[in-house]
Amino acid sequence: MHNSSKHLILKYLVTYLSLLLLVEVWLALSTFQVVLLPTINGVAAHEIFPKIVEKIIVVTPRIGVILTTLLCASLIGQVADVFVAQGGQLILPVAILHAAAFALGYFMSKVCKFGETTSRTIAIECGMQSSALGFLLAQKHFSNPLVAVPSAVSVVAMVLGGSALAVYWRNQPIPAGDKDDFKE
Repeated sequence: MHNSSKHLILKYLVTYLSLLLLVEVWLALSTFQVVLLPTINGVAAHEIFPKIVEKIIVVTPRIGVILTTLLCASLIGQVADVFVAQGGQLILPVAILHAAAFALGYFMSKVCKFGETTSRTIAIECGMQSSALGFLLAQKHFSNPLVAVPSAVSVVAMVLGGSALAVYWRNQPIPAGDKDDFKE
């Protein structure tokens, strides 16, 4: 192979890898802004203003449900036409994905010898992985709005599945000897 050919291949390879790295950093920064920054702010607020946080913490779950509902409605509304026309073919695979995540979270927690309360919590956390984050990242980083449709379908499956499981488990008693896995 001629030297100029090697240089050309190396140039294209370096350009490709540089672009790949840039995209990875770009997505990581977006995720940091949407997920980690609010979490860090919440923890800091609890540490700096504990009395204020303790007073408002009784209403924050309700606020969270309202905001999540509005977010989901907004996401689906943005791709409503395509969602209605094409979303049906995504429902089954997305529902299976979330059901498997709920089940794996629960059963792997049991395999790891966690108690019932912790296993239920981990199951819901696994199944409720943020489809909204996927939607926001798809909208921010891709020009085609159709890229966000699978995430919009996933938002519906995530919310319906997680809510149904939470209601079901709320009506199922915790075993009397359930251990507290995370004592403070």
